[in-house]
Amino acid sequence: GSGRRQSMSDLKDYVDLKSDELKLRTTEGLSVAMGRLTATLLLVGLLVIVLGLLAVVLVQWIGQWTGSVAVSSSIVCGVFVLVMLVVFFLRKRLFRDTFVKLFIKVFYGGEKELQRLCRHPDLRGTGNDAPDAPSPGGNQRFLPRRVQLRERRRLPSALDRCGAPAHPGGEEAPAQVTMLDPRRSSLLIRRAMPDDIPLIRSLADVSFRDTYAEILSEGQMDYMMEWMYSEDSLQRQMGREGHVYFILEKDGMPCAYASVQPRGLQDDGAYLFELQKIYILPDFKGQGFGRMLYGHICSFVRRAASGWPCRIELHVNRHNRAVDFYKHLGLEILREGDFPIGHGYFMNDYIMGTTL
Repeated sequence: GSGRRQSMSDLKDYVDLKSDELKLRTTEGLSVAMGRLTATLLLVGLLVIVLGLLAVVLVQWIGQWTGSVAVSSSIVCGVFVLVMLVVFFLRKRLFRDTFVKLFIKVFYGGEKELQRLCRHPDLRGTGNDAPDAPSPGGNQRFLPRRVQLRERRRLPSALDRCGAPAHPGGEEAPAQVTMLDPRRSSLLIRRAMPDDIPLIRSLADVSFRDTYAEILSEGQMDYMMEWMYSEDSLQRQMGREGHVYFILEKDGMPCAYASVQPRGLQDDGAYLFELQKIYILPDFKGQGFGRMLYGHICSFVRRAASGWPCRIELHVNRHNRAVDFYKHLGLEILREGDFPIGHGYFMNDYIMGTTL
């Protein structure tokens, strides 16, 4: 009916808009690329001339010192071979990463585009402090439609397979994953909203203290609870710091939570996401909830990165049994350190990570 025609009209407007945007980006990117290519060619030509003159001078100077032109020529050739080997081994940092970043800027708008996607309520789930997200009932024809179309391809089939009901009014399914297993109760993973801050605090007060009861002092746990889980801290995390929280519920009862934070484009051309938290209430451990939350976050990260290379890193206490859990999931220990957090306390952590 009229709603379908309006949707098709919105889709056509969106496609036309993105087509024009791509043309402008491509034109700008190609002009920048051609400018850089010209400058590079000129620089390479100049470098070849300088190196040729330097080689002649070195051959003559070393020839006078050794008394043999053949020996001096061999020495100079050996030096140049070593230089070429160094350039070869550094080619990724010198050349490939530069062009990867350039094409990201041309076709995806770089880091700002990623941050804008992560601020969209379909990906963040906060609804507040998201300048690029539309207000409820507002205009959703452009960037939101881009996210909606991608989500529409994923959510209905997944939800249909697990028997979740359609969203009322024929709208798209909410940003959540429901899993039904005949052998156990229903499970739900949903994105947390600012209204869930009291719930997150209550979950953390039990699960965080249970995790570190034999690792940290009572004083440090109290300090870290206030530092990480005060209402102001959680509002700041969900707001300007861009943390995305997820809550896992069993039979409607919240029993675990996790969060991830986008860290932006790195020097190697990959987007970095930091897995900040995965905590499960003591009574619900051993049921695979940690693995479910980690898999859900990996799916979120891949969507937010829009197909570009991305990786996850996390901090975990060196004495935490979760180290083996993360190793089992495929993460590796990258480095370790003792990080001061104030009041004379330290986080004695491994930094683990993996590429998705």
